[in-house]
Amino acid sequence: MDFSQYINSCDIRDHHRKIGYEYNTLEAAWLVYWCRYITLQEKHEAWQWIIDNMPDQVLDFGRRKNAFQGKSLFRTIADYIEMQKWFINHFTTEASDRIYSFRRCSKSFGEASEDYDFGIVFSDWQKCVDYVLRNIDPVNPGDTCSFRICRSYQNEAVEFFFNGSIEIDLGGRIKDIWLPYGDSRDAVDRYIDLKRFFETLWFEFPTPFQKGDIVCIQPNKRDNPFVLTDILFPSWKNVDEERKRRKEHGGDCSDMIVWGYYMEDSEVPPRNEKDKKAQFIGAYHDYWWHYMDVEYYREDLKGIDRCLKPISAYLKGDLGDDLALLLAAYHRILTEEMYKKTMPLMYTKEGLREAGLMEICKNED
Repeated sequence: MDFSQYINSCDIRDHHRKIGYEYNTLEAAWLVYWCRYITLQEKHEAWQWIIDNMPDQVLDFGRRKNAFQGKSLFRTIADYIEMQKWFINHFTTEASDRIYSFRRCSKSFGEASEDYDFGIVFSDWQKCVDYVLRNIDPVNPGDTCSFRICRSYQNEAVEFFFNGSIEIDLGGRIKDIWLPYGDSRDAVDRYIDLKRFFETLWFEFPTPFQKGDIVCIQPNKRDNPFVLTDILFPSWKNVDEERKRRKEHGGDCSDMIVWGYYMEDSEVPPRNEKDKKAQFIGAYHDYWWHYMDVEYYREDLKGIDRCLKPISAYLKGDLGDDLALLLAAYHRILTEEMYKKTMPLMYTKEGLREAGLMEICKNED
């Protein structure tokens, strides 16, 4: 089986196929878990294929304390599948005191984001599913990618997500599940550790990216371009020592991050009534999660994101060691973008022409 098909990033997927990367059993199982484009049933089938056709592994987390240390990977995967099937049956079974609601996951907010709650409740699972499939795009046609259905109990003052939820695609197929919080009446003690199993894993997969590449994170790739500086290991640490530490003591999914420079233009609220709003605009260095969802940014850079171009060129060495050129380009682009904000927005073209501003508008276009 070609497990690269389960990689969310098209660029990392193509890179693995190009270099002929071979996955061990644990890597293959995690890629299936992390894939966002297949249904839960397809994940169960892929995991079963792994159990039937690949060698088992004894789980070893080094010095890090982990509930699965020394256990069979196949037994753990089988228990994980059983847990998910139990929850689906429990979640969808009718009961007189349960109520269901839903949230829409939209493309405009990223496929993993919910933009609003419709505030409608139903007495059972099937009625809720039937309703959302009949009313897929009530506001923005074509913008819906899935629905997240939540459940609560009558007269229980907790959020719907507290008791778990199920995500379905536009065909009504289950894509993913979220088990109840530990204090929920639906929580099962034996599943408390099991539901986090895949989140306790850490991997160092090869990627095609280099320092200075302009990239983005799936699925919000149009909204967050940044210039890559580091993957997994920050440059201010000794990489060999950090890699050894991760392997000995164990990292987890939250450590699979990427660093880089991004552009920010936002208002900061005043600290008190006497202060004015502060406007922050410029480049910042930060980290993002998850590096296996990184892709090359293929859109045209617009607005202040144009500053990423000279930053990228400098980090790649295309400007040599000419820091002055980087700063000059950075300052010029920021100045141009701030200047555009001074153009009056409440006047017609005729009014702007009379005020002598139309030529400026043409130059900006």
